[in-house]
Amino acid sequence: MRLLLVIGGGSTALEIRECADLFYKDLFEKVYNVIGDNEKSTLSNIIHDSEVDSFIANNNEVAFIIGFTNQKLRKLFNEKLHACEPVSIVHPTAFISPSATIGEGSYVGETAVVSSNTRVGKGCIVNIGVSVGHDAVVGDDCIFNPGARISGHCQIGSRTLFGANSFIFQGRTVGEDCAIDALTYIDRDIEDKKLCTSNVGGMKVFKNRIF
Repeated sequence: MRLLLVIGGGSTALEIRECADLFYKDLFEKVYNVIGDNEKSTLSNIIHDSEVDSFIANNNEVAFIIGFTNQKLRKLFNEKLHACEPVSIVHPTAFISPSATIGEGSYVGETAVVSSNTRVGKGCIVNIGVSVGHDAVVGDDCIFNPGARISGHCQIGSRTLFGANSFIFQGRTVGEDCAIDALTYIDRDIEDKKLCTSNVGGMKVFKNRIF
């Protein structure tokens, strides 16, 4: 049986670990969290960053999934683990339409919905209570925080982050490497590398995202 590495030791990585421990016992003999060398954790089966290479060399059939949002670190680990298999973890309360596709290495959390004819790319995080509407196309490594709503026929570029309870109007296009703030309503197309937020008066502010 395979071993699973969940990259990260907190936040969404803990949710992925719990989901894998509870519902993927038939697929994985053990599940490990990978954390930084200076990090501490009370979890069992912990591996530090500096131990990953030797762990992979000494074990066969190692799979992985990345459980954090930092895109630079996500790229680093995807390159570091190129010889391992990226796998998707889907919570049993999530609904994924039979006509939808989910890319490898993605996580779909509790009560999330991926609707008809929707395509979600590789390495995405579709968190608790998120809905991705029919015929939407989502690029790789996108992050949807809890409660985000993506309407039908939207086009979402890779590596874009959607804050909790943000809302994208039907048919809109959001470019690559954008960040949509929590509770923000997007009613127009957004270019690449934009930070989008709403102030108290409801006015939108669109500016270049700083990396």
